[in-house]
Amino acid sequence: MITTEKQFESDIAAALLSPAGGYTRNGDCYDPKLGLFVDTLIRFVQKTQPNEWAFFEKQNPVNPVRKFCTAFNNACDADGLLSVLRYGFKHRGRRFRVCYFQPESALNQKDAQRYAQNEITCNRQWFYSDTTHNSVDMVLAVNGIPVFTFELKNQFTGQTVENAKQQWMHDRDPREVCFQFNKRILGYFCVDLTEVWMATRLAGKDTRFLPFNQGSNGAGRDGGAGNPPNPNGYLTAYLWEEVFQKDSMMDILQKRIQAEKQKTHSEKQYNPLAESTLEYLEQHFRENPSLNRIAADLNYSVPHICRVFKQNYNESIVNYLTKLKIDEALKLIELNNHSFREISDSLGFDNVAYFTRIFKQQTGMTPSAYRKFAVWAHLLNSQYLPKNLKL
Repeated sequence: MITTEKQFESDIAAALLSPAGGYTRNGDCYDPKLGLFVDTLIRFVQKTQPNEWAFFEKQNPVNPVRKFCTAFNNACDADGLLSVLRYGFKHRGRRFRVCYFQPESALNQKDAQRYAQNEITCNRQWFYSDTTHNSVDMVLAVNGIPVFTFELKNQFTGQTVENAKQQWMHDRDPREVCFQFNKRILGYFCVDLTEVWMATRLAGKDTRFLPFNQGSNGAGRDGGAGNPPNPNGYLTAYLWEEVFQKDSMMDILQKRIQAEKQKTHSEKQYNPLAESTLEYLEQHFRENPSLNRIAADLNYSVPHICRVFKQNYNESIVNYLTKLKIDEALKLIELNNHSFREISDSLGFDNVAYFTRIFKQQTGMTPSAYRKFAVWAHLLNSQYLPKNLKL
C-alpha cells in the first residue's frame, strides 16, 4: 500500500521514464530567469538546425546562447508559446524550430526523423524560482521548454487534490516566467490517488480548476464523478499511462494548438502541405527553385501547392521567395564582405540592376544606401534599424 507522497511521485516518474512512457530525465540545469532548461534547448537547435545555429553564432559572437534564449522569449511574448511550438520563430530572417510534431503518415521519414530528435523529459522536484525555495512535484518539458506540471497528493497522508489546488492558487506566483500565461506552462495538474483536476492559467485565488477525471464508469460512459476502479493500480493511472505517454502528450499539444487557432480565427487551419512547402522554401530559396521544381520535389501539382500556400499564408510562393531572398541579402550586406554582384548572383537574381530594384521595393532604400546605414547602425549597437527593414 502506498503511504507516502514520495512513493506516489516515484511510481509516476518510473512509468513516464520507462520505455513505454517514452520520457527521459533531464540532467541539465534550469534557469528560472529565462524559464528554460537552456542547455537542452540549445542542444536541440544545434543538432537539428546546424546551419541556422552557425549563422546565429556568427551574428552574435558575444554570449549567443543567452541572446538566443532572449529571442525565443521575445517570440513567446509576441506570439505565445503555442504559436512558437508550432511554427518556431524568426530572428533576422532565419526561422528556428523549437520542436517537431509527429507526422500524420509513417511514410514521411524525414519528419519522423525530426520528431525522434525531440528531447522530451520528465523531472521530479522542479525548483522553478530563483527567489524562493519552492518546488513543483513534477514537470514535463519539450526540448528544455516546460509545458505541463503536476502537484501530487496522497490521501493516506491526509492531503487531496483540494490541497494541491490551494498550493497552485496561493503558493505559486503567476508572475514567474514559467507561470505566465501562454509563455511556458500550458496545464497545471492536481493529482491524488483517486482524482485529477487541472487549470490552464494561474490567477491566484481566481484560478479555475476543472475535473480531468474519466467518470465513475470510465471514459465515454455515463456515470458519476470521479474515476472507475482500477484492478491494476491507481485510479488515476490513466493520466500518466495514457494521456501523458510521450507521443500522446505531443499529440495533445498539437491539438491544443489547433484549438487555439480555431478559437482566435487568427490563422488558417494547419495544413501539412502548406507547412512542408514553407519549410522547403526556407531551406532552398538560395537555389532559386522554380515552381515546377518545388512541385516536383513535394510530389504535387503547381496549381495545388500554390493554392494551398496562398490559402494558409495569404501570400504567393513567388512573393514569399522574394522576401526570403531580400532578407538574406540584408544579412549579407550587414556582414560587409560581399559585393552586390556576389549577393545578387548567390540569390539567383538575373543581374544587379534587377536585384537593386527588388531590394528597393521591399526595403525602401537601395543596397548601397542600406550598407551605409547598416554600418552606421552597427556602431550604435544595431538597435535603431527601422522596423520596415525587418521582413
